[in-house]
Amino acid sequence: MIKNGVLLLKKLNLVFVFSLLFIISCKSLPEGETNKVKALDLIDGKSSFYLSVPSDVDNDLVQRLIKMNVSNISDSDVKSISDRIDSMYIGLNKQRNKTTIQAAVNSNIPRKYIPTLLSKKKGWDNTSIKFEGPATEYKIYSQNGIDLAFPSDNILCLGRNTDFMLGKYHEIYNYQQDELEPFPDFSELNEDIYNWLEGSDTEIRFYTVQPQTYLTSLLGTNLDLSLISVYGSFKVDPEHSDMYLLDFVFNFKSSFFAKTGKTLLGIAFGLSNGEIDTPTNTCIKISGIQLKKSQIYKLLVL
Repeated sequence: MIKNGVLLLKKLNLVFVFSLLFIISCKSLPEGETNKVKALDLIDGKSSFYLSVPSDVDNDLVQRLIKMNVSNISDSDVKSISDRIDSMYIGLNKQRNKTTIQAAVNSNIPRKYIPTLLSKKKGWDNTSIKFEGPATEYKIYSQNGIDLAFPSDNILCLGRNTDFMLGKYHEIYNYQQDELEPFPDFSELNEDIYNWLEGSDTEIRFYTVQPQTYLTSLLGTNLDLSLISVYGSFKVDPEHSDMYLLDFVFNFKSSFFAKTGKTLLGIAFGLSNGEIDTPTNTCIKISGIQLKKSQIYKLLVL
């Protein structure tokens, strides 16, 4: 799914960033960071596929994401890095010849070390950006077409439209809330997408608004089902550590396509180890599908 890009992180020499995490043995407390800025709020809503990955749900997946995309890194360093990542919110856009990524990561990376780690001597360029309001300068570090930014000690921005993510962070962080008013919604994401991704503490969740493309990649066949959206979740099968258990929800344009889709999807997935349900006449839920981790890794080009 991330063909030709492999999350685009292979273009980064991120070992300089993550070496810090191996050196520092204790997690650093954020400096001045408040809970009002959520990493998910920084995603711009212009992606076709979204993924939320809590590290605690499957640390092996997080380690694989690191190891497959950071060259010349040891297993011990991979473990140290993954231990400092709490969750990842990822937006993907699949284009004809590449897939672009935007990511906001909850992590623990002290900003005071970044200028040394991402110096020009090590091949990084940096630019400064400012926004209206309180005078705060943010740095964007660039190498081989990928941007990185650290608006706080516990949020990392990566990839497409980094300046937007920094602007959104600045807006939320400096918002002066009236005591009598609820905190406003700053996210650019569709409410359904946001709510689904935000609730992923105990499972890895995904949501696509271009379901045909990703369903074809998953099944290896083109089923024209007139879908509006597909979302779902997966986690490690407690009885088989090399397997995932997946749930899908398919939203169709009409009840006619839902009826057809129910039959075709049942055949395509094979429901000997899963269940199929119809919550509404335009919605189908398939749960308990067992797939090898290697199949998901292949789908994610890992």
